[in-house]
Amino acid sequence: RNTPKTSSAASDVYKRQKMKKERIQMKEKIENANKMKVDAKKEAEALMQDLEKRAQDKLVMEKDEMNHKLEEFRNSLIQSKERVISIQTALIEEKDEKIKEALKKQLKDLKGKQDALENKIKFSEERLK
Repeated sequence: RNTPKTSSAASDVYKRQKMKKERIQMKEKIENANKMKVDAKKEAEALMQDLEKRAQDKLVMEKDEMNHKLEEFRNSLIQSKERVISIQTALIEEKDEKIKEALKKQLKDLKGKQDALENKIKFSEERLK
């Protein structure tokens, strides 16, 4: 019964089958494109999560490094203050004026270094907040 009676009818059947086949192929192409879109979105999300994790890890490392430097600055400041005390004690005990002048100069230099260290500590603490 599906056998066409005329060549025009055969041509119509052929055209309908061809169009049906093209619609199916188009539908498959759209489905594939949608799958690729979903896969690309998942991949992009995974990459973003990886980047965020790396950035977070880097921040943690930088914070640890800053804490370490801060501790070094504090230790240097403590040593400097101890040195100031020993110089002040030596100044009290020293009789020779030339040595006293040299000690006063050392004291002045140390106090300048202490100020610089205190500023570094303050700056580092602010950056860590």
